Amino acid sequence: LYPLSSFDVVMRAPHDFAGNLRQEADWQQLAVEINGLKTADGAPDSTYYYGVVPVENANGRWFTSGVAGISAVGKRFGAGLTGSPLTATHEFGHGFGLSHAPCGVNGSQEYPYPGASIGEYGFDANGEVKEPNKYKDIMSYCSPKWVSDYTYKIIYEDQLANGQTTVA
Repeated sequence: LYPLSSFDVVMRAPHDFAGNLRQEADWQQLAVEINGLKTADGAPDSTYYYGVVPVENANGRWFTSGVAGISAVGKRFGAGLTGSPLTATHEFGHGFGLSHAPCGVNGSQEYPYPGASIGEYGFDANGEVKEPNKYKDIMSYCSPKWVSDYTYKIIYEDQLANGQTTVA
């Protein structure tokens, strides 16, 4: 979805989190701890640290308060539930400097299209057409989701600003 020519995924040792993710405030604490891991590891600012949270514990108990992920605009760390690639994509968008698109949540007034429409026709790798009157931007809380030209351009510019010379 995003203009990245490549990316590397590196797994680090699991982090034991003592918080209760049934409480929204503890999601904030988890994000703080992930940022601490990034700092302790000496990772550059351009590296994104993303914690993958299991949906259930070993006893089959639900871990979360209804929050699917967390990150902050312009900060390259966050967390989200396993099995939710769209959540990860959304949280990475925050790391690239994007606020929410206005659908299902108070969105950025800078977002150019009403109702978080993708604004222009999109096409996925299989050639499927993504119609702007149907698809909502990945940074919204509405479905179905796709990336708008607005979101794509902001991430493209972020990548250039961070020294990426080959963006897709």
